[in-house]
Amino acid sequence: MGIEMRPTERSDYSALSKILDDEWRFSLYSQEKALKLAEYYLVECINGANASVTMLVNGEPKGLLVLRDMEGGTIDASGDLAEVYAQVKDDPGFGEC
Repeated sequence: MGIEMRPTERSDYSALSKILDDEWRFSLYSQEKALKLAEYYLVECINGANASVTMLVNGEPKGLLVLRDMEGGTIDASGDLAEVYAQVKDDPGFGEC
């Protein structure tokens, strides 16, 4: 089994959103947009963080480490956040999550 770590990439969002939904059950709030709600939360956590690292097992994203409130630069994922927000803002489950 190969385990690697690397900076989080936008292409990781889908797989990481599925992991979040499995754990936090966004699908209880919205069947249609559960993965988008999970993705919104994911990007909200990444935006403004100092670092975001994706853990890969055999090349597949399986975990995430987000570091905040440290010295140094921050991640600007505000464009991604705005894009996902536009897709979920009108969903009735969005305000309940």
